[in-house]
Amino acid sequence: MNNRRKHILDEISDVVSRFLYYDRKEDEQLPPGAIEEAIKAREVSVSEITGHFENELRIGLKPSADSCVCGGVAHIDGGCLCTPASDKP
Repeated sequence: MNNRRKHILDEISDVVSRFLYYDRKEDEQLPPGAIEEAIKAREVSVSEITGHFENELRIGLKPSADSCVCGGVAHIDGGCLCTPASDKP
């Protein structure tokens, strides 16, 4: 496994640990175990959580006109036409 890829995947593991446990320690609205309880009670599903994470990641990765390979030439309404449809959220 390439080193950068491994670091990225390791960071995702850390994000999940923080999401489920470490960030819950001082959180009054979502204390430790609350997320697991909400999943068990079917208030939210793992698919909803991972889907929301994926959408937020795609939004965060959305290229700006300045950094896009098209140089902003193909940008319409904040979106880039040079991005394949399968990569769009």
